[in-house]
Amino acid sequence: MDVSSLSIQGVVLINHTSGRSCVGNGSITSFFIPSEEIWNATKGWEKPYHDAMSRRLSGTPLDVPKYRSIDSIPVSDYSVYFAYEYRFIDYYKGRINFEWHRDDLLGLAKRGGATSDELFGNEFVFVANMTDWYSGLNRTGWAGTIVYDDELNLKWIGGNVRTFKPGSLFRVQVAVSYYDGRPVSGGSVTLVPTVGSQSVKTAMSEYSPQTNPVVNGIAHFQIPLNVYVTRLALTVSRAAFICNS
Repeated sequence: MDVSSLSIQGVVLINHTSGRSCVGNGSITSFFIPSEEIWNATKGWEKPYHDAMSRRLSGTPLDVPKYRSIDSIPVSDYSVYFAYEYRFIDYYKGRINFEWHRDDLLGLAKRGGATSDELFGNEFVFVANMTDWYSGLNRTGWAGTIVYDDELNLKWIGGNVRTFKPGSLFRVQVAVSYYDGRPVSGGSVTLVPTVGSQSVKTAMSEYSPQTNPVVNGIAHFQIPLNVYVTRLALTVSRAAFICNS
């Protein structure tokens, strides 16, 4: 998640099929994979063309390339299209631990076209290229991660539009999750019902707020409605996040 203490850590294991650890050197390269918004704003698919033109390389096509989606770029071409940071590993024995701190990631994102100091919604891919000194073999592998917002996601269970019966007990549930989909346990959600009735033809008025705990990612509420209620609007909040029904 995109917080000030953010760092992306990983482990690369390099072994023979027998289980014996490889010994050698290699590299780990991090790539900033921009969001669709950044990709379109910077016309990322034109980057190889403009790079070649600025260097006056022979064989540069005369026409600017047409649109190309991010998903169509193979990993082997990442260094041509995306901003990256290369780190050489001069020695390893079976295992390499690596870490990119938020400042490293933000600097990489800025070089890739990001204009804000927020990283959520963007992807980082790490490519490891390792050589075993004894066998002479070289192998490449990669893995990636998406940075999520550090706020919570509140969602009505069953949709935002409901029917209800005046004079009944209206039940509603709110799902609380992190942006990577993990349910939240602990904390609480506050619900504020606002109602309108036949007997009062003015602005809608608020009922008393309810604050209930989040258990296994769900907060449950019950709102007693009188027989005159014709309209009902609900607002829930947790921390700074607000969702309206």
